[in-house]
Amino acid sequence: MIESIQNILPDSFIYAAGMMILHLIWQGVVLASLLTLLLVIFRRSSPQTRYNAALTALFIIPVAAMITFYSELSRHEYIAQVYQVTRATTEDDSARFGIQGLLTLYSKYLPIIVMIWILGVITLLLRSIGQLILIQRLKNHYLEPLSEPFNDLIISVKSELKISKDFLAFFSGKVLSPMVIGHLKPVVLFPKQVINSLDENELVAVIRHELAHIKRNDYLVNLVQSVIEIVFFFHPATWWISAIVRKEREECCDTFAFEDEHSKIALANALTKLCAF
Repeated sequence: MIESIQNILPDSFIYAAGMMILHLIWQGVVLASLLTLLLVIFRRSSPQTRYNAALTALFIIPVAAMITFYSELSRHEYIAQVYQVTRATTEDDSARFGIQGLLTLYSKYLPIIVMIWILGVITLLLRSIGQLILIQRLKNHYLEPLSEPFNDLIISVKSELKISKDFLAFFSGKVLSPMVIGHLKPVVLFPKQVINSLDENELVAVIRHELAHIKRNDYLVNLVQSVIEIVFFFHPATWWISAIVRKEREECCDTFAFEDEHSKIALANALTKLCAF
């Protein structure tokens, strides 16, 4: 099986990708630990500060991985030596050399490890593409025009938040909570059944929250974030850091909805009704 994989992928790629995976294990732990410390330090700071810290940690993951990959890829002579040693060394012999032995043993199974990683990336990518297609379909199906009073509220909030980007907004019979779809030409969807149960203050709070996503370009950032989750799915730190990013992103948008104490109460009531639905 290993030989079959080596016939498909170059040895240099297999080695570089395998080493990238290995090094990312400790790199991810270090990043998660540093982020944990920063979150403690910034626990009383604004959500935007915590969001920036978490997003920076998340973006460091692919940067560190690429640096490691290209660094290992350039070591062609060493790669050849590793594979020669791997072919000549048995598992019993490897066990005698401590860490070096473990690394040699790891190198022996690099083709299988890298192939499992590639298959995992492909599987998650196909699933995400399917989900994205379904979400994009919501932009064109089961839509109803907004009522004039509701549309006026959206125009008013757009002006208050100084959003220059044009977007469309509709009622949808297929969504259970408000959502923004798209970056260049965003579409905001509101669930008609739930929205009709909110009072004006609650509606304004919900609208401000959703339009904040447009103002902050969150849809685009979320796409990049999803790609990072797919490529580095094997490390728990990726998912933990990504979850922190999503949590703080929502809190950042909540701050746009807070004009005063009444706004906080209105948003809390609106979220309660949305969750109940």
